[in-house]
Amino acid sequence: MHQDWGSGKSWIQEPRTPPHTHGSGSSDPDKASAGHVSAEKPDLGQGDVSLRGGEPPDETALRPKSGVFHTAGSRALVFVSHGAGEHCGRYDELAQMLVGLGLLVFAHDHVGHGQSEGERMVVSDFHVFIRDVLQHVDAVQKDHPGLPIFLLGHSMGGAICILTAAERPGHFSGMVLISPLVVANPDSATLLKVFAAKVLNLVLPNMSLGRIDSSVLSRNKTEVDIYNTDPLVCRAGLKVCFGNQLLNAVSRVERALPKLTLPFLLLQGSADRLCNSRGAYLLMESARSQDKTLKIYEGAYHILHKELPEVTSSVFREINTTVWSLGPGPVLPRDGERQSLGRDLALGSWVQAHFTADTRAPTQGRPSKGPGFNVLLLLF
Repeated sequence: MHQDWGSGKSWIQEPRTPPHTHGSGSSDPDKASAGHVSAEKPDLGQGDVSLRGGEPPDETALRPKSGVFHTAGSRALVFVSHGAGEHCGRYDELAQMLVGLGLLVFAHDHVGHGQSEGERMVVSDFHVFIRDVLQHVDAVQKDHPGLPIFLLGHSMGGAICILTAAERPGHFSGMVLISPLVVANPDSATLLKVFAAKVLNLVLPNMSLGRIDSSVLSRNKTEVDIYNTDPLVCRAGLKVCFGNQLLNAVSRVERALPKLTLPFLLLQGSADRLCNSRGAYLLMESARSQDKTLKIYEGAYHILHKELPEVTSSVFREINTTVWSLGPGPVLPRDGERQSLGRDLALGSWVQAHFTADTRAPTQGRPSKGPGFNVLLLLF
């Protein structure tokens, strides 16, 4: 699924064929069978989008319907990359705030997540995520030539943004990272456990490493409850094969850090048990960017944009100020105007569509159950 927030029309784009992973009326969150995220949006017809989750690209994987990204007066583009197990719809409030700044914001559910096809939280190679982002970026920039583009990523999505920026130096105007995956959890990613994970990946790739304790995501209990009841969030156990891909991603990220030269804002909670704050300091030390800012929120957990109100408000203000300072166009708004930004949701509209696996690619099908061993590795 991909989603676009802008000031143009609102509509839903349906897949050409129902994704294999979608059940019919099932309440099992592992199957990600939630139908539409926003059924009240008018349907403007079938689109032509496809995703090859396991093949090297030989053509653009994402082919949006022409004209869907039309937005009057956009001053810049922002791609939003979500974290592991969630979906892009969880970034609606943040996207609407950016829309209020005159930006066109777009996103998609990574393969194996949300309403995109593929086995839940399974990917053949982590680079598939980066490839899909670049193809989506190219598609949007083709319709909006000349506009600067920014990356915004959370958790695993932060790692995706880092690797995407490193792959195309000079292409992106800036980046915002919220609790990004930079290093593995030091308590769980010991040499012995990493070796064990690689061995298990060869013999039991679908073995469950245990589920994430949702209470460590945010101190805001309302947001935790929303996460726990969201049918598009995958709450199945982290599989060995996906954990192995996250370990590979961490290695790639550490090698990519010295390649970063773009301006970035880095937001991190000091009590984050999923993406260790050590990674934030490593990123600040290793990146060659001249314009880089780190803000640590004392006592805050992992999902800063859905934390206690005072933290979330600060996060929104920091992102607001950063995008205004880095982006071209109008000068910073006056105080009264700035206070209204992000509150007028009528300014924004959003578009949703599904990714479907190409018929020539292997069909991943419904998620398989691992043997259920409770070997929890907090890797992201």
